[in-house]
Amino acid sequence: MPHLAHDLSAIRLRSIELLVLGGSDSNMASRGFEAFYAARNRVELFPGALLGLERLAGHFRLFSLTNGNADLKQVGLAQHFELSFSARSMGFAKPDPRGFRAVAEAAGLKPEQVLHVGDHPEQDVRGALAAGMQAVWLNREASPWPGEGPEPVSVRCVASLAALLLA
Repeated sequence: MPHLAHDLSAIRLRSIELLVLGGSDSNMASRGFEAFYAARNRVELFPGALLGLERLAGHFRLFSLTNGNADLKQVGLAQHFELSFSARSMGFAKPDPRGFRAVAEAAGLKPEQVLHVGDHPEQDVRGALAAGMQAVWLNREASPWPGEGPEPVSVRCVASLAALLLA
């Protein structure tokens, strides 16, 4: 279903309908998805994430750009972000440059004035760079940079990012 590639919620709901229920009971599939989505939004934050976000939000305007379907309000992090952008609401996913540009435009900034922080080398780092932004790789596992090109600045956690930017 390539027409749904940007919408993880729709993909998951349709998967429940087709794979688990044989497509016969969309009401049951909707209830199943609601249970999944409630569990999806009960997250355990990575160490230092909340402290890092609080520190960053005290000094910078923060925006969220995700291919995922977690709800920042339900997760308890929405207050740290000025706006949130999702692949589902935009109709396309990272690394499509339109998503990165939408964030810059909403912030009233040129792409080169924006620092994108993300954990996926292709979708986040290369996507942001291709859109003209600066990028930091959130590399929790200290993995080697995959592929060609120069390795970007990387941090292991959001608290480290805050320490780096606020030093």
